[in-house]
Amino acid sequence: MALNRIQKAMLEQIVQDELNRIGNTSSLTTTNKTNLVSAVNENKSSIGTVDSKVGNITTLTTVAKTSTVVALNELDGEIGALSSLTTTDKSTLVNAINELDSVKLEGLLTDANIANNAAIKASKLAIQKLYKKSTVANPSTTLDTYGTVVDLLPTTGYTSLIPLGIDIVFGGTFGVETVTADITVTFSDATTATISKTATAIGTVSLSNSDIMALAKDGVYINKLSVKSKSSIATSTTSVTTNHYGFYL
Repeated sequence: MALNRIQKAMLEQIVQDELNRIGNTSSLTTTNKTNLVSAVNENKSSIGTVDSKVGNITTLTTVAKTSTVVALNELDGEIGALSSLTTTDKSTLVNAINELDSVKLEGLLTDANIANNAAIKASKLAIQKLYKKSTVANPSTTLDTYGTVVDLLPTTGYTSLIPLGIDIVFGGTFGVETVTADITVTFSDATTATISKTATAIGTVSLSNSDIMALAKDGVYINKLSVKSKSSIATSTTSVTTNHYGFYL
């Protein structure tokens, strides 16, 4: 049955209304714009690809597994604010960690850190290294004047040294003279202690326990051991060698 003009107009209006609700398919952002079905199918395929990349949310190791957004928010809350990092670089966690990795921690612990922190003190005491040294510090050729001072410092990675035994060997050729050898230790609080031994002939002087105790001080560390000697005459041809052993901390 043929449509009259009124029916035809009504039908055309209905179709136009539907088209208006649908919109212009050329405005679709999908690749396929031929019709809505093709566009929807294209989106469905893309969503499936994204879903496969996201993975199954039930396998998340976060407490929250309802969605990836909730899981990411949980991680973000646990990580905290990057601005709270105490590193110089606060742009990302990776950069902050790399900054710490590049820093050589060796020597950064101060004596105050060690003294004030029992855990650090215990760990440092657990790390020891024996040393055995022979130090030559001859008298000056000038009357009653010390020769070159020779220092013993802790080796790399250690902050202090503990001498356990010290022998002073007076050698060379003695005239009518008295040779004095000084052993000085410098403590972590910048104070010092010195013990002197003298000789008028070739021989070895071993420091006694009381001598070693005179080079100790409660509550501090020895940072340096220094040796020097002098003679009571000019142009002395004597020699002074200090043999000592102990351990580094």
